[in-house]
Amino acid sequence: MNEIILTRIKLISVLIISNIILFYKDAFYLNLIFFLFILFYVFIREKFFEYISWLKPLFIAVIIIFVIQLLTKESLIVSALSSLRILSLSSLIFLLIQTTKLSLIVKALNFLPPQLSFVLSLSLGMIPQLTKEIKQVTIAQQARGHKINWNILKSYLPILVPLFTKSFIRSEQISISMQARGFTF
Repeated sequence: MNEIILTRIKLISVLIISNIILFYKDAFYLNLIFFLFILFYVFIREKFFEYISWLKPLFIAVIIIFVIQLLTKESLIVSALSSLRILSLSSLIFLLIQTTKLSLIVKALNFLPPQLSFVLSLSLGMIPQLTKEIKQVTIAQQARGHKINWNILKSYLPILVPLFTKSFIRSEQISISMQARGFTF
């Protein structure tokens, strides 16, 4: 019972911190400090290389978002803030997933309606599976002779297409199994 209360405290603190990161207008330094704090925590816990490998695909998305915002006449500060927000929120989710078992998260969410609890736990459970699939697809493409370089579209398109295909197939399988068991919204 004690672990469930601790997990609820973690979930509430993640909710509060994510709201501060998202909705506080001038949060550039706050986001930077928070991101560096998580980086320091992960480094101390000796999960630094796992964390960096988890964030590597995210860095590409952050760079793309940063460039698109700069091209749409947004200021440099706004572009950097939105990119840093994505990194901070992703780091927060990584920290939650790495420090808490999924079964404890599911038990801690039992006060919510069952449908919402199931969707949240299913979403959090998909993140580690997705990172494993990214590694598998990358290794498979490299075995076929694909080289990753600085050309983002050319480098990551052969990785993203199989990844999206596998994700859609998995989500369809989950949907079918939920319907077969009578789970409706």
